[in-house]
Amino acid sequence: MFQKKERAQPNFTGRSAWPCIRPSGPERGQWCLFTPELAVTQQRRVKLERQLRAALHTQALGVYYQPIVGLAGRQAVAFEALARWHDPELGWISPAEFIRVAEESGLIHDLGGHGVALRPQAGQRVGGGME
Repeated sequence: MFQKKERAQPNFTGRSAWPCIRPSGPERGQWCLFTPELAVTQQRRVKLERQLRAALHTQALGVYYQPIVGLAGRQAVAFEALARWHDPELGWISPAEFIRVAEESGLIHDLGGHGVALRPQAGQRVGGGME
């Protein structure tokens, strides 16, 4: 006699609230309201993580050596290894951005291993002298 009425299911993908996923910092474990900017930020982060995994696999990141100059003789006394990444699709990615993604995704150890694998061997020339 009575027809069963279909009940609308709640739409949990409506994004009215979204967890702010951060492994550390003051926002950890908090909820925030969904905004279009949040969606863009999250999409970029996911894309960067995917591209970073591929770049580490293909050794597409570069290591640049910056001299640490001693004050006494204006000579390079050591070198600091700096990771740099140029993605063919996204262009140059700031280390501040890709290192954060590497930390949050657990790729930071792979990134460090990549830098160690590319370090110059003993006696190998890594740059010109200081003039």
